[in-house]
Amino acid sequence: MDMPPPQPLPQETAEVCIAQASARYHVPPLLIQSILTQEGGQLGQRVGPNRNGTYDLGPMQINTIWIEPLKEYGIFEQDLLWSPCVNIGVGVWILRKYYEHHDQDWTKAIMSYNAGFAIENGREYARTVLERWNNLHYGAR
Repeated sequence: MDMPPPQPLPQETAEVCIAQASARYHVPPLLIQSILTQEGGQLGQRVGPNRNGTYDLGPMQINTIWIEPLKEYGIFEQDLLWSPCVNIGVGVWILRKYYEHHDQDWTKAIMSYNAGFAIENGREYARTVLERWNNLHYGAR
């Protein structure tokens, strides 16, 4: 049986998932929204292959390199594709791991979210996300 086509993430659902992930991993919700918008993924969407043969999954475009480590937590590819709060939660968990790795530096964490540990490849991505985060932050006042 064929899978349904990718679907946009409803705004109300995104807001609930962002709030949950923000509270759990102590990541600013507007930063999460900025990355979610930048990634532009949809439920059920599998993008790729990337240069290294991996794919990016769902709204936060979680790279399939994370599939094996996530199995330890009972999270599988279909969860990343079709469960919005699992996808966003995993994306924020990954971002938080990079934040801790880079001595609590959001810029480097964002660069790594995009490019793994080849962070220099994520410089433009981080600039765009940080600009969006800044605009959301000051626009929200």
